[in-house]
Amino acid sequence: MRARKLAIALVAIQCTLVCGGLLYRATVYESMPVAPGDPYGLGDVLELLLYFILIGSSALTLLTALVLSVVPSLRNWRAVAALIGAGLLALPVYFLLHSYAARLSVRSVFPTLGGASAPRGARR
Repeated sequence: MRARKLAIALVAIQCTLVCGGLLYRATVYESMPVAPGDPYGLGDVLELLLYFILIGSSALTLLTALVLSVVPSLRNWRAVAALIGAGLLALPVYFLLHSYAARLSVRSVFPTLGGASAPRGARR
């Protein structure tokens, strides 16, 4: 029972990180300015931090799956399968949908929402 609850919690964390990262990329990322002459801005740093957190969470999920499959008193094959699936699929799914979320920004869907500000990367 403990293994099942742990698996549900870790899979939920993985899904939350993937969905939250994609939502951030589609909404907040566009509104963070890049200083003139700088190749990266605060939005890029936060996105990189989110990606490293996702990598760490995937590693923790796979390590937990390994522990649950090795320790006989905690062995639950459904929980192990869910953890392995979430640990292995989170990064590729995030990576593949990342560019799509960038194209699906809020300003491209609702042009009047952000006011008359210049698009990201536009130099003045």
